[in-house]
Amino acid sequence: MDGILHTNPYLDGNFAPVRSEDDFALAVTGEIPRELQGTLYRIGPNPQFAPIGPDYRWFTGDGMVHAFRIEDGRVTCRNRYVRTPKWQLEHGAGRALFAGFNPRLNDPLAQGRDAGIRAAPTLPAPLLARATQQMIAACLGPARDGMADARPQIEATLIARARRHIDANLMDPDLSSARLATALGLSRSALYQLFTPHNGVARYIQGRRLGRIHAMLADPAEHRRVADIAHDHGMASEAHFSRAFRKRFGYAPREIRGIGLTTPVRGAPAARAPGAVTERLAFPVWLQQLRD
Repeated sequence: MDGILHTNPYLDGNFAPVRSEDDFALAVTGEIPRELQGTLYRIGPNPQFAPIGPDYRWFTGDGMVHAFRIEDGRVTCRNRYVRTPKWQLEHGAGRALFAGFNPRLNDPLAQGRDAGIRAAPTLPAPLLARATQQMIAACLGPARDGMADARPQIEATLIARARRHIDANLMDPDLSSARLATALGLSRSALYQLFTPHNGVARYIQGRRLGRIHAMLADPAEHRRVADIAHDHGMASEAHFSRAFRKRFGYAPREIRGIGLTTPVRGAPAARAPGAVTERLAFPVWLQQLRD
């Protein structure tokens, strides 16, 4: 690690960064009364990377919220970074980009970007305390009933975020469950549970890739080889791709080439001459042209 971590008092001892996001149960020595229930929140700085320059101060670090939940004699802990624009930009770059209050030392990638470090609005102390409490509770500890009510909306939002991330990285051969979990800020178990209705993460990613390839093959302006298009979308094995494509759509990749059909159609079309539209696919094409 950077030598700064060993010399700056705000990065040592009780101020030392905790850079992982975890969910775990704590060992209990003795017994916690069943009547004792509630959540203890702690929020503080945890820079995800060694900071730039020697003048780091704890209030310029990345925020992290910790929640210790006491319930039924057990204690569980979870912690999450506050995903500010600064955190997201640095997380994507894999290193610190902002130099606290001295923007002249910022990394070139951060030039013109907002680090989000500014004076807090002036609020009456009781109002500020209540707003902070509500913010933390909303981040980590909604009530059990409220969480159950909000779960469908939360899952729908996460799926939408996952789809955007997947669609933006369909051509990345390293797109995986682990990468997606990191991007969404979820544990692997939570990610797998989220994608259970979609037959799993890998199946979902493959489906999005096949759908993109289908649209490209149907585009009359696309002239690249089928194998090249598949390879560009993470399909390393041409044979595996062909089987997966036929299983999903009911016809071979070459049978969809250039017919202008952007919406996949189930069913295996009969053989056709090059450039001709099969009888099975002709009606959907005609119907789509009417809609357009």
